[in-house]
Amino acid sequence: MRFPEQQGPGRPRTDAFDLVKIILVKEYFQTGERQAEGLALLFKEKLALKSTPSASSIGRAYSRVDVQEILGKVFEMTNDPIKDKETSFSADGIGLPLSIPVLRHISFLKQAFTK
Repeated sequence: MRFPEQQGPGRPRTDAFDLVKIILVKEYFQTGERQAEGLALLFKEKLALKSTPSASSIGRAYSRVDVQEILGKVFEMTNDPIKDKETSFSADGIGLPLSIPVLRHISFLKQAFTK
């Protein structure tokens, strides 16, 4: 993958591949950005990180297009070997924020389908 270089003034961008590695470690250990910064320092050698980004850089990484493309490719590559073996998928949550309108909607749907 090739991504455009940063142009103009400002601090140099953190390497996208380093950020992806840290995001995956962060999600694996289920920690926040500050703890992920510490994990990056701890695992810097094993992850072959070029630099250790700050907690705010890790938090901003989710919105970077290059990071999203790399993560998408990683997920695609990890799903390819099992795509023919998986026949169903079940998540452990509904994936929606549990606000009052959403809870009312869920309650309405339960009532509608149980009659």
